[in-house]
Amino acid sequence: MDGTLLDSEPIWHEEESAMTRELQIPWGDEDSHSCLGGPISKVDSLMRSRADGRFQEGELAEILISRMAARLQEGVDFAKGAESLLNEMKDESIKLGLVTASARQIVDSALRTIDGYFSSIISADDILITKPDPSGYKKAAEELGSDIRESLILEDSPNGMKAAIASGAFVLGLRHGKELPSGEKVRFVDNLQGVTFSDVCRLFDGDPRRLGDR
Repeated sequence: MDGTLLDSEPIWHEEESAMTRELQIPWGDEDSHSCLGGPISKVDSLMRSRADGRFQEGELAEILISRMAARLQEGVDFAKGAESLLNEMKDESIKLGLVTASARQIVDSALRTIDGYFSSIISADDILITKPDPSGYKKAAEELGSDIRESLILEDSPNGMKAAIASGAFVLGLRHGKELPSGEKVRFVDNLQGVTFSDVCRLFDGDPRRLGDR
C-alpha cells in the first residue's frame, strides 16, 4: 500500500519525525528510510532503543499508528500511475487484493482513498507473520479464489519483494531508484507512471485479451 499504491511514505516520514521530536527521541532521515516497508515493530524497537527505557514494547507503535490513521483519514494521493493502472485492471475484471504490513487501523483510514477496488484486503493484523513472510499474499490469493502461482504482485520494498517472490507469484518490482531482490518470475519498472495494463502483460509475455477472467 505505502509507496506502491499510495504516496504515503512522505507522511510516514513526517509523522515519525514530528513524533520523535515531541518525545525527544533522536531520529533522522536515515532512520525513516531504513524502516520503509515495515514491519512497524521495527520502528517501535528502533525508537525505544533511543528513548532510555521510557516506553514499553509496542507503546510507540500504537502512538504512530494513531497519528498515521488520523492523517490518512484526511485523504492521501495515489502514487504516480497507480490509480490509472488500477482503473484499467478493474475495467478488465481483474480480481484485485491489497496486502500491506500496515495495521488494520491505518488501512481502514486509507479506505477513504482506495475503497471500491479490492475484494481482499490483508493487513498486518490479519496474519501471524508479516512481510518478508509470504503468508499475507497467500491468504489474499485464497480469499480471491486465485492460484498464487498465476497471480501478479506489485511491490516496491525489499521485504515486500522477498515475500512476493517466496509466494511463487509473478512479481513486478517498482525500483524507485533502489536495488530490489530479483528472481525468475520478476520484472522491473522504475515506477508506475505511464505504465498501462497492456505494458504489464507484455513484460510477462502475456496477452491482455486472455487475462480478464483470471
